[in-house]
Amino acid sequence: MDLDALAYIPYNHHSLPAMYTGLQSQSTYSTYASLYNAFELYWLCAVPLLMLGIPLCLSFIPVDAALRTVLKPSLASVILPPPSPSTSSSASPTSSINPTWIIPRHMAVVMDGNRRYGRSKYGVPMRGHHDGSQRLVDFLSWAMSAGVQILTVYAFSTENWKRDAAEVNALMGIFDSFMMDIIPEALARNIRVRVLVSDATHLPQHVQVSIQEIEAATQHCSAFTLNICARLRKKLRLGSSTWTT
Repeated sequence: MDLDALAYIPYNHHSLPAMYTGLQSQSTYSTYASLYNAFELYWLCAVPLLMLGIPLCLSFIPVDAALRTVLKPSLASVILPPPSPSTSSSASPTSSINPTWIIPRHMAVVMDGNRRYGRSKYGVPMRGHHDGSQRLVDFLSWAMSAGVQILTVYAFSTENWKRDAAEVNALMGIFDSFMMDIIPEALARNIRVRVLVSDATHLPQHVQVSIQEIEAATQHCSAFTLNICARLRKKLRLGSSTWTT
């Protein structure tokens, strides 16, 4: 049979594998040609779908969940490390404290600049918040060693909620993870943790639950008190509130 007389197909006998060029049956030749075309058509369709489908699937993963998965292992490793009895006095957190200084009973700290720090050092603002949580742990250990009894940190203000929703969600994820990770060490060191919120209804539900859990778990602790202020207005006066320390 003359192959040139066959109906036109997208590939002639030169474009097919060599093993198929000797086929003399029109039906067999057409079958292999169709399979060859279908295979190439599959890849032409599958590759674009994969390129579009993978980013689409990743877009459904919450930003805060993704960040917690990435940051939680490193965060948990620095939560209030127990003091080593073999540590020399020169390495003590209180080694730089002048014995003539009067140590205040209550210290308050405004946590600011995390976004700028993260952007300048890593190019990612959220990394600054992660490092800031570790710095808080370091400062808390120093304050306890120095003899401070109460530490109040201003972590979030109402202005923080005006940022992008993705950043706010990620920030809440770090805050939630921090509270859950610190509970065992707070109990071990007899630290009471209180979260002071001007309006808790605006916080995510999972954060509200974490606040209730950490306050209930540490309410009997009496060696040290950590107050974490959230959703506070800049002009809110602590003296005008009903909070007690």
